[in-house]
Amino acid sequence: MLKLISNITITQQSGGVYNLKQISKLEIKKSRDTLTNTATITLPRNLKLFQNNRKTDLNSILVRGSKIVIDLGYEQNHNDIIQSGLKTEFTGYITELGSGVPVEIKCQDEMWNLKKNTFTHSWKNAALDDIVKYIYDGARDIVGLNVNNYQCANKTAAQIFEELKSFKVRFYFDSAGVLKGEFAGKTTKSNKSGLEEVYYDFAKNIIKNDLVYKLKKDAPIKLIATSNLDNGKKIEIVLGDTNGEVHTLNYYNMDQNNLQIIAGNEIGRLWYDGYRGTFTQFGVPFVEPGYVAVLHDALYPEHDGAYLIEAIETTFGIDGFRRKVQLERALA
Repeated sequence: MLKLISNITITQQSGGVYNLKQISKLEIKKSRDTLTNTATITLPRNLKLFQNNRKTDLNSILVRGSKIVIDLGYEQNHNDIIQSGLKTEFTGYITELGSGVPVEIKCQDEMWNLKKNTFTHSWKNAALDDIVKYIYDGARDIVGLNVNNYQCANKTAAQIFEELKSFKVRFYFDSAGVLKGEFAGKTTKSNKSGLEEVYYDFAKNIIKNDLVYKLKKDAPIKLIATSNLDNGKKIEIVLGDTNGEVHTLNYYNMDQNNLQIIAGNEIGRLWYDGYRGTFTQFGVPFVEPGYVAVLHDALYPEHDGAYLIEAIETTFGIDGFRRKVQLERALA
């Protein structure tokens, strides 16, 4: 028999550590497309005990800026042997504490710290990683791309990352706390080799889905990428189907090589044979944005394939433990 279990560890900036095991509802949103991963915790109305069987003033514990680690899982009782399967689902900071009842706690991941300090600087002929390491000195894994000239004035690191998304690069923190800078529809890996894979069978571990399988020939796309140069000339790259729906990308002083890289990744993200949409699973298997979902359907084996995962929405509480998985694109 499986039983839902949870543990939330709160570490205050002053050093105090508290553990919370009673929650009514929890929602965690993680995505490669949004800078900030978030968690929202709802405490039960009749919460009296926080730890060590003591009544505690929540406002003295749930302090803004306190670090928070959320572990979720199942406890299995098999032949009187209890096996606990807690897994860390979220690490971040308390950013807001609701005043109503039940109490709602809002949290953000490490990106919250990158919304504080501002930077003023300019770069010429800069690689993307040159910009990132100037504003963030932690562990990072940034795709190789020359963005040419870039300047910022009194902008936070998060605001700079948001601007750099115009190069079709997404910034987010993975579960290991590494800042990722990856092309939309791609990872810093060349293909699915070396990425975490999770296997799904439509008849076994997918609860429901709104997936739609589309062929490239049924939804043709034409991508036009343009770089306007200082001398009044321009570089233009056209990919896809000449009669397809037109998508455009526009840059200033982008060289042909980097323009080709951006355009090639973008057409691959938009135009492929395979599934689009979301599906819902139980709490297991564990999965993160950037993992690969390997899908199998015995009724339509020709649709089997591997897909990069864009986003995960995890819910936990009295209604159970579920994950809604959003696919990003098919992988070779």
